[in-house]
Amino acid sequence: MGLTTLNNAPLVVIGGPTASGKSALALALAREFDGVVINADSMQVYDALPILTARPGAAEQALAPHRLYGVLAADDRCSAGRWQAMAAAECRAAWAD
Repeated sequence: MGLTTLNNAPLVVIGGPTASGKSALALALAREFDGVVINADSMQVYDALPILTARPGAAEQALAPHRLYGVLAADDRCSAGRWQAMAAAECRAAWAD
């Protein structure tokens, strides 16, 4: 986990292996600090794969805002550059709130 800033705004990035508790930690931090969970998983961005990708369920998503989960159709392509642009927009929106 790293704490950094982008344009002097706080940003926490959580990384780690599959099933290591990243989503639970992200949710706990979002709740504690009134934050937003922004997906960085390359497959969770697709709408057709909620179970296969272990995307957070409705109960978890109701506890804190979640962004970039299931936002693309399965046949829509998402490059690293496209994700970066979407994530940057979500960060700016979160900081604006």
